[in-house]
Amino acid sequence: MIAQARHVHLLVWIGSLCVGVLLFLVAVLGYQAIDRQLPPGTRAVVQIQQVSTSEAAAVTTLEAVAVDAKVNLLRIGANPAGPGAPPWYFAFVGDRALFEATMPNGAYPAFTPTAAPEVFPGATLAERDQPVRGAYAVQGEFGNPLTLRAMLADGGLGAEVTQVRPIDNYAAGLFASFSWLSLVAAVLSLALAIVYWIAFSRKSTALQEFHGYSAWRIVAGQTLGVMTAYGCSMVVVVVVGTVALSLYNGLSQFPSFIWWVVVPMVVVGVASLLVQLFASFAALRLSKHAAVKGARPMLLLGAAAGLTQMLMLGLVYVTVAQAGAGIAKIVSDSRSFADWEGARSSVTVQINPHAFEDPQARQVEPAVMSAYERFRQLFSELDREGSAVLSFHQTNQQTDAPGADLASFGPLGGNSLVVNNNYLDRHAVVGAGGLRYRGMEPAEGRIHLLIPEARRAQSAELVDAWAQSSFVSREPWNTSARTEPYDVAVHYTRDGQEIFNYGDTWRMERWSQHDPVIAVVSPETGYFSGYNLLGAAANSGNVVFSDSARFRALVNEAGLAPRFASISNPATHAAQQLRDRETKLIVAVGNATVGGAVLVAAIAVLAAIYTSAFRRESFVRRTHGWGSVRIHGKVVSAVGMISAVTVAVTGAMLGPAGYMRPWWAVVLAAGLTATFILTFAIAIIFLDRRARAELIKCP
Repeated sequence: MIAQARHVHLLVWIGSLCVGVLLFLVAVLGYQAIDRQLPPGTRAVVQIQQVSTSEAAAVTTLEAVAVDAKVNLLRIGANPAGPGAPPWYFAFVGDRALFEATMPNGAYPAFTPTAAPEVFPGATLAERDQPVRGAYAVQGEFGNPLTLRAMLADGGLGAEVTQVRPIDNYAAGLFASFSWLSLVAAVLSLALAIVYWIAFSRKSTALQEFHGYSAWRIVAGQTLGVMTAYGCSMVVVVVVGTVALSLYNGLSQFPSFIWWVVVPMVVVGVASLLVQLFASFAALRLSKHAAVKGARPMLLLGAAAGLTQMLMLGLVYVTVAQAGAGIAKIVSDSRSFADWEGARSSVTVQINPHAFEDPQARQVEPAVMSAYERFRQLFSELDREGSAVLSFHQTNQQTDAPGADLASFGPLGGNSLVVNNNYLDRHAVVGAGGLRYRGMEPAEGRIHLLIPEARRAQSAELVDAWAQSSFVSREPWNTSARTEPYDVAVHYTRDGQEIFNYGDTWRMERWSQHDPVIAVVSPETGYFSGYNLLGAAANSGNVVFSDSARFRALVNEAGLAPRFASISNPATHAAQQLRDRETKLIVAVGNATVGGAVLVAAIAVLAAIYTSAFRRESFVRRTHGWGSVRIHGKVVSAVGMISAVTVAVTGAMLGPAGYMRPWWAVVLAAGLTATFILTFAIAIIFLDRRARAELIKCP
C-alpha cells in the first residue's frame, strides 16, 4: 500500500489535503450556520404563523403542549441589544432529563463560544417583549407531527411542523453558508489532479502491460494508491482539526459535529474513486506501444482541463458575487441599525383575529367596534405625548428603483410612506433648502406631502392623487367617511436620501427607501379610522410605541390586552435579521477567499498539465529562437477566450438574481478573466523554466 502511494503524483496528495481542509472548514461554517436554529437534540422545527388567542393564553398553551408531548420547545429569539449581543432562547420544558443533558445547568453549549445564547424560562417570553409567533426547535421524540400541530391548534396557535433529519441538517448548513460552491470547486481540482496523474502515468502502465500485468491489476494498483493518499490526508486533517477545535471551543458538541466531517469525506472519497476508475480505464484505451513512445491521452486531459476551467470560473464568480452583494447589504443594514438602537424599549402589536372579527365576513359586534375606537383614542393620546410613531407602507411592493413610474409614488404605490410628526422627530428628512422637516402643523383634513425635488414637475398629479386618498373610506361599515378632498400642503425634499422605514417590523425585508414621497398625517387629519389604524397599520408592524411601559398601562386600562396576540419589541427582530446577515456575510467572504485560492490551485494544475504535455516541443522551439509569447501565446489566448465566455454566460445567468449592479458585474467578470489569464501565464513561464532545466539535466 505504501509502495503504491509513493507513486501517486504530488498534486494528488496536495489536492487531497486541500479537499480535506475545505471539508473540515465547510463543516465548521455549516454547523455554525444552523447552530442557533437547531440546538442539540432537535427533532423538528415548529413555525407558529398565526396566534388566535391572547398573549398570556398562548404562553400557557406552549407550556401545556411541551408537558403533554414530553418535548422541549425552544423559542429562538433575538437580543434587542444588537447583533453583537448573545441571542436569547426561551425554553418550554417538557422533558427535563433531555433538557439537562443538552443544556447543563441551563446553559447552551454553543459551538461558537462568542455566540452562546442566553436561556430563559418560556414564561418570560412576554416580559421580554418577544413575540409568540416565530420558530421553535423541538427537542425529543414526539411521534406524528400532525398530532403536535393539532395540540397547538387546540390552543389557538396555527403552526407548521417540519421534522429534521441529520442529512437535512447538513444540507441546510451547507446551503445556508453557500459553502457547497467552494466544496464543489475543490472536488473538481482533486478530480483534475487525479486525471492528470493517471494520464501521465500511461507510459509506466504500458511497461507494466509488457511485463504481463492485466488491466484490472493496473487499475487496482492505481486505486490503492489514490485511496491511500486520500485516506492519509483525511486522517491528518481530522487530527489537526480536532486539536484546533479543542483550543477554539473545548470540543463543544463534538460528537454531533464530527459526523459533519467524516460522512462528507467518505462521500467525496467515493466520488474520487469513481473519477479515478473512469480515468484509469480511459487511459488504458491508448495503445501501449504509442504510450511507450511518449504519447499521452491528450483528449482525456484536454476535456478534463477545459471542463474544470469553465466550472471553476463559474463557481468562483458566484461566490464573489454573493460576497460583494452581502458586503453592500450589511453595510446598509448596519447603518440602519443605529435607528433601531434608539427603539430598544419600543413595542409593536399583533391582534388576535378571534377577538377582532373580519367586518367583511360577518357583522361587527358593538364591543369590537368600541375596541377599535379605544385603540384610535389610545394612539391619539400617545401621538400627542410623542411616543406613538407611524411609518406605514400602503403596499408590500416597494418600487424605488431608478425609473419607477409615477404610480409608485402615489397613495397605493410602493415608494410612498405615511408618517406622523413623531417619526420626523426621530428620523431626519431634509428639505430642498437643506433644513430638516419636523413639527408639521396638524389640522383637520390636512396632509403635508414631502415630494423629492426630482418629482417637482409631477407635483400636481401627486397632490391630486393624495387629496383623494383616504383609508377611512375603505372601512366597510363607515357611512360617514370623508368625501371632500384633503387639503394637501406641498414641501420638497432633497434628492438622494435613504429614508428609514422600520422594515415593516414583522417582515424586515427592507429598512429604508430611496427618495420616497412622504405623507405626514396626524390624528386631526382623519386619514385613519380605528379599524384601519389597528387592523391595517399597527397589525402590520407599522405603528411603533416608544414607551412600552406607558403603552401597556393604557392597553390594560382600556381592556385591550386580551385582544392582542403579541406585544413585542421590533428591535429584537432587527437584531436577529442583522445577526443572520452578518453571519452570512462572514461565510460569503470566507467562501470567496477559499474559492479564489482553489481557483489559483486549479490554474496551477492546468498550467502543470500543459507544460508537462508540451515541454519537449517548447524546449525545441526555444532552441530555435522562439520567445515565450510566440510559444505559449495561442494557448494563453484560447484560455482567455474560454474564461471570458464562461464568466459572461455565468454573469448573464446570475443577473436575474440581482446580486450586484450591472456595472459591478462587468467589473467582476473582467477582473476574474484578467486574473485567470495573468495567473495562468505566470504559472506557465515558471513551470516551463523548470521543465527546461530538467530536460537539460537529462542525459
